[in-house]
Amino acid sequence: MKKFSLMVLIALLALFMFGCNGITKFNDCIPNVKYADNEYISLELIEHDGSCLVYRDRLTNVMYLVIGGYSQAMMTPILNADGTPKLYGE
Repeated sequence: MKKFSLMVLIALLALFMFGCNGITKFNDCIPNVKYADNEYISLELIEHDGSCLVYRDRLTNVMYLVIGGYSQAMMTPILNADGTPKLYGE
């Protein structure tokens, strides 16, 4: 029982020393990329709410929803009720 208690104590100590890097919320992990450009798309950040980011394509004004963080992300166009892409400023 003493060995088990000692191992739990060491594990907790290691967690407090190395497992927490000062990030208190998930939102602190999300990169705040204002512009994302390449040869295919040119995006500008227009809304940041937690892990959801809304970008607009600067060439077509189509709005995109980006959900995720550093290791994984999902990007999809925002659609109107009739299925057409939502344009920024509508």
